[in-house]
Amino acid sequence: MTPEQQDTQTKNVQNFECLGTISSNCIMVDCLRGSIKYPSRTRALLQKGPEAIKVFTWPGAEIGHVSEPLSQVLRKLLVGPIGTLSTELNTFLTGQKSTTSHPTVIVDASVFASPTPTPTLTVILILSSPSEHAAKVLGMFEESHLKLKVVEGYRPEKCLGIPHSLHAKVGQQSAPTKLVHGCKTPLLKHQQQAVEFITKLEYPESTTLSEFWNSLTCEWLKQAFYRKVNTGRTQEQINHNNQGSILAENMGLGKTLILLALILTSKNAAESFANTKEENARATLVICPLSTLANWESEIKKHLDLSHTKYVVYHGEERKKWTALTLGANNIVLVTYDTVVNYYESRCDTLFAATWFRTILDKAHVICDPATKQSRAILALRTQRKLCLTGAPLQNHLSDLYTLLRFSGVDSWLREEVWQPFIKLNIQRKSAKAIKLLQQLLANVSLRRLKTNVLQLPPKVKEYVGLLLPEPWQEDY
Repeated sequence: MTPEQQDTQTKNVQNFECLGTISSNCIMVDCLRGSIKYPSRTRALLQKGPEAIKVFTWPGAEIGHVSEPLSQVLRKLLVGPIGTLSTELNTFLTGQKSTTSHPTVIVDASVFASPTPTPTLTVILILSSPSEHAAKVLGMFEESHLKLKVVEGYRPEKCLGIPHSLHAKVGQQSAPTKLVHGCKTPLLKHQQQAVEFITKLEYPESTTLSEFWNSLTCEWLKQAFYRKVNTGRTQEQINHNNQGSILAENMGLGKTLILLALILTSKNAAESFANTKEENARATLVICPLSTLANWESEIKKHLDLSHTKYVVYHGEERKKWTALTLGANNIVLVTYDTVVNYYESRCDTLFAATWFRTILDKAHVICDPATKQSRAILALRTQRKLCLTGAPLQNHLSDLYTLLRFSGVDSWLREEVWQPFIKLNIQRKSAKAIKLLQQLLANVSLRRLKTNVLQLPPKVKEYVGLLLPEPWQEDY
């Protein structure tokens, strides 16, 4: 293999994972009945047909088509016109020219012919995908009540280090598996689920909020909203593609590792975003209190392979080395809330000139009061994806949630002319429909789990040990 091919392999394999395997009946072409050798297994290729997914053996003989409902899912995944072919992993990684497209998933297909109890063909698929697309791909299978299984005996070293995704291992007592290229620490099941949850909301075509807006739970609010529209007191256009979320996990569940894995899974999307406009920065801006700044850097060094990820601590004298352009070229930029506020008040463009790919607020509850300089400075930042990290999203009052949801980009519900008279006021009056609406809104944009519900921990044991004080203190006490 030439050095150029090796470079192509390395580039293509980044952020890839094996999602699992699935099999289905292959409806045999009539002319082949009686001519198939049993038992046998051969490589296969899929082609998008007008009504079904056709199955070809190498070098190109059509033997049948995939049965439903798998065929329906594959038609969505083979992006392209009728005649589009599936792409094999080896072809994709080596960058060889072929007539295949580069769909959301890479498909290694084979056909197994069995003579008993009746002659049948089974198509067996092993699916791989960029990590940033994994949640969407798996969602398509779930919608059709299909589930990918673990590839038995899967060996990453035979596939250029591509790890087996944890998605397919839900419910199985297996060792945690590395999720993304460039992460040294394996993700546990609950951490992988958190990455999936956030990724789904960050996906540009996410329909989570639009579906909730059109649900029966929001029907009463929609009517009130459009009355406001008809009287000219709010705009009709709604943006439900907020690309924001709230991670409100209990302490000890590895929130920092979750976010670092999230950054790695979306590196390709960050590159594409940065190439769209000159002011777009590929970096994820992490804003945290000074007290946690050193911990963030420590976690980055602990969990990430720094040969694949560039980060900068934008604090103190280090700030003088960076311009807005060079700062945004990193993958991660760590900065304190105080620095953001100071730059906001002094109208310094280093942080505010760029549009960041993602902004993460650590201890996000510090911006719960929208009237503070801190909140105004944070809301003035330009960013495509937003994430609030907090263990306590609701501190004292309902209004504590308002700024977090507003930063997350939740439209329609968070407009002042909607939130105050219809949601906040009705909740204060203990309206069941308003309480239910807010609960379901939070369930759609935030993830909160307790350690006791996620980790298999032994029961807590309290043991009291009496100690005898030394003589000099016995008289005093």
